[in-house]
Amino acid sequence: MRLDVQAKSVPARKLYEALGFVAAEPISFNPVPGASFLGLYL
Repeated sequence: MRLDVQAKSVPARKLYEALGFVAAEPISFNPVPGASFLGLYL
């Protein structure tokens, strides 16, 4: 599973990391500055 998260979404990023998400390569273009992708193997 992959998702994108904005840099300003610190609480969301912490939640995703607590659930096991890690940095991942982008799967699509995101024009929002500071956006990054996270991934989790299911």
